[in-house]
Amino acid sequence: MGKALIRLVFTCFWATSAFGQKVDTIQILDETIVSGLETKASLFKTPAAIHKLSKEDIARLYTFSPNTVFNSLAGVRLEERSPGSYRIAIRGSSIRSPFGVRNVKLYWNGIPFSDANGISYFNLIDMQSMGSLEILRGPAASMYGSGYGGVINMKSNSAESAKNIGYTVQVGSFGSVQTAATYAAANAKSNTAISYSSLQSDGYRDHTNLNRQSVQLKQEFFTGKHQVSIFGLYAKLNYQTPGGLTLDQKTKNPQAARPTTADQKAGIIQNTWLVGISDVYQINKNWSLENAIFSSKTDLENPFITNYEKRAEQSIGVRSALSRDFNNIKVWIGGESQQTSSQFNVFTNAGGKPTVARNEDKIKSSNSFVFSQIKWTLPGDFSVEAGLSLNTQKYNISRASLLATIKPYEFNNKPVMPATNRISLNKVFANKFHAYARISSGLSAPIASEIVSTLQNGPNAPTLSAEKAQSTEMGLKYQSNSSKIEIIGFKQTIKNGLRRNVTSSDAEYFTNVALINQNGMEISYNQKFSLAKTQNNVSINGTFYDFKANKKALVGVASKNLAIVHTLRLNPNFMLVTDYNYLSKIPLLDDNSIYAKSQSILNSKIMISKTNGNISINLKAGIENILNTDYSAAYDFNAFAGRFYNPAPGRNFNGGISLAYTIR
Repeated sequence: MGKALIRLVFTCFWATSAFGQKVDTIQILDETIVSGLETKASLFKTPAAIHKLSKEDIARLYTFSPNTVFNSLAGVRLEERSPGSYRIAIRGSSIRSPFGVRNVKLYWNGIPFSDANGISYFNLIDMQSMGSLEILRGPAASMYGSGYGGVINMKSNSAESAKNIGYTVQVGSFGSVQTAATYAAANAKSNTAISYSSLQSDGYRDHTNLNRQSVQLKQEFFTGKHQVSIFGLYAKLNYQTPGGLTLDQKTKNPQAARPTTADQKAGIIQNTWLVGISDVYQINKNWSLENAIFSSKTDLENPFITNYEKRAEQSIGVRSALSRDFNNIKVWIGGESQQTSSQFNVFTNAGGKPTVARNEDKIKSSNSFVFSQIKWTLPGDFSVEAGLSLNTQKYNISRASLLATIKPYEFNNKPVMPATNRISLNKVFANKFHAYARISSGLSAPIASEIVSTLQNGPNAPTLSAEKAQSTEMGLKYQSNSSKIEIIGFKQTIKNGLRRNVTSSDAEYFTNVALINQNGMEISYNQKFSLAKTQNNVSINGTFYDFKANKKALVGVASKNLAIVHTLRLNPNFMLVTDYNYLSKIPLLDDNSIYAKSQSILNSKIMISKTNGNISINLKAGIENILNTDYSAAYDFNAFAGRFYNPAPGRNFNGGISLAYTIR
């Protein structure tokens, strides 16, 4: 498969180049500028593995779930156990995560979306309101702290015209309904974007209802040398969790929920708000200062088969970065600090209602780092980039036991978090080829809930250590007027890798494994061309991984992944988008005795747009899983009693309409 895909990539490259030579019109690829590593350089000249998606890119692939968006990218995987329950992995970094996002740092409009507990509630985000998405793969060091999985930068929509109001509704199989209402306005001094969205679904399986509502605000002011931004998000989320099935249960009835989940009303009930204020101060042509302050509050209830948890979390933080441009040298220094206070109350679950109080955990977490970064441009199109961050992570956990069978305790943990670093050497050839080599390191501390669950459920309650990663990466990028190609190879070793374990009663705890070795290659290829009076864009992303722990294939990671997206335009108002995703078999147990079979997913949609005066109309209709593949969109790894499978729906349909009115 690996050699075949490499041949496919280069065959497509030369074939589409040949097409381009036979037609009158070649589509020109736009230059993509990325904010990753804060260099504001083109994607082509950035010495890192970065994907960037525009608002239009997201709209082409997104329907009800973000998995088609993320899974079209090399080295990125979003899994969906049920509607609203997501898990994101960058370069296989989800081994620890039963759900959610761990070891990947999220930023929303330049402020952290990950709290000091190490938790990122990505499922609160409405993809329709996203203006751009950047994903940095591998250790980021410096600018974003210590994590080694990667960084996701999300930016909300901005106003593109004087005033605009819009409304969108789309419907699909399994009672899926999504609506959005927007207002946007822009002038020389300000930019305003407000949106309300609602998403509801009955889900494919039993006990998989989802209801999410969110409101977002983005207000920017431009005054002289300052750009002041105010961001706000309120989200209300309620989704049911059906639990994993055994192979026998899945074969008999893939739509079934695990027995007792419905009786116990297992699910997530969550309310979250997040606010932030940032200021970009261009002191003069050489000096720039960015400051931000942010705060969030989450109330979450999690009825589960074995208990009922109520969680209250409050966070506050600051971020600052100062940069200085010395002609061919640019320097950044800064820091980021967060504090999160949490209270986890656990009760007995009686039919979905909290009854007997069992214990109460109070957690005070802090995460801070200071960083420096330098970019030195040398003669001959050479450059050097380097970064360093000093990191701290602290937890103070106290348990008040409300039952005689549970012992109280005080626990203070400060995982060893030494400095992380990054250095790269880069060379551009004839403005078409860019080669770079990079050495970097990263760390990932155990998150608060991992520590608490291990203290409560783990045999002898071992103290968890931070994961430590050392990475070497080499990349080659090519660009022309109509094509781009990127080949990146990396080798990474992880010490103290964290592994999730499950007891017979489904209680989780974590342990450190000895060593994880990761060797991989990621290939991205994009070609635009005209053929038979149509405009075409083909994107091919391939991933080849050899990840091992204790000489066994790393659980939860496919060795091969291929994603192809083809966009065909008959005219400016008609577009056909087809995406295909192949995933090789996945080990479900550490000993590799059980694998999930390989899978191929094919989706397609038609999008029609029309503008008449001030009114714009967009229609779309699509089919997902055209091949009617029997697969799971997510697996529960190392699950007790073989409950690995979360079956995904077969062939299903969707359609929608968007209306926009421009006030001139």
